[in-house]
Amino acid sequence: MSLDICQIALHQLIKRDEQILEVVLRDSLLGADNIVQEVMAELHRIYGAKSKAFATFNQASELAEALVALKKGHEFRTDI
Repeated sequence: MSLDICQIALHQLIKRDEQILEVVLRDSLLGADNIVQEVMAELHRIYGAKSKAFATFNQASELAEALVALKKGHEFRTDI
């Protein structure tokens, strides 16, 4: 399978401890050069090989609220 990457922004989730998850949003797109293509192909390969599963969030959790705000285009806290 080949990946045709036109635009990509990679964000980070950093687990600081059991209670702190830091979200670091990239403020610009990455260029779709060979290195980015290779990294994305490797990520796709690794995640594609994992068992398929899904999760749900407690609707009252801070993470769920932040994701809803993000989908609506609002700012959200990054110290969830």
